[in-house]
Amino acid sequence: MLKDSTYHNAIGEAFTVTTFRYYLSNFSLTTSTGSVTPLPNTYFLVNEADSNSRTLLITGVPNDAYAALNFLVGVDSLTQAGGPKDGALDVVNGMYWSWNSGYINAKFEGTSPVSTAPGHILQFHIGGFQAPYNTIRSVSLPLAQPQVWAGGAHLVKATADLYRWFNVPNAISFAKFYGTMEPDADAVKVADNYQQMFTITSITTP
Repeated sequence: MLKDSTYHNAIGEAFTVTTFRYYLSNFSLTTSTGSVTPLPNTYFLVNEADSNSRTLLITGVPNDAYAALNFLVGVDSLTQAGGPKDGALDVVNGMYWSWNSGYINAKFEGTSPVSTAPGHILQFHIGGFQAPYNTIRSVSLPLAQPQVWAGGAHLVKATADLYRWFNVPNAISFAKFYGTMEPDADAVKVADNYQQMFTITSITTP
């Protein structure tokens, strides 16, 4: 996916991808009766360049029947307000704004021939955790049918569709908008888009 392929956004503009990273956190499961079961609070940095980062291990799931998987795209505001941390939240991962004291919740970089930036670059560093430029987004993915967790492992496969960053509900033209690197109204529009990028494709019990 990275660097060696050309893609087209919803309006037909060509682009390449050099960086695609995002945080996932605050996982929970909604039971078949509608109650929400929080899971151990773990932060994952998914990096398209690192296949290992795309496998997320969550332990301590109570036995129950679950109807939806819930999580945040980004790092919750309480954690952000507390400053940089270690592990997936270490500043060495290039996902922290020291000048703005906050995490980049999601990052896309690439190029497009229609970009008017030097080198035709695209740089979407989407951060901000305070109103009116909060770019943390909650996602709830319904399961095809209530899944019974009764011990053992469950493998949940999901896709993250980069196309949706630039499509719904806010169509983005690279010729008019080649990126943002600060909390602002444009970042909020992209966050509203990437909230829609996840889809569960299968659940198995290996």
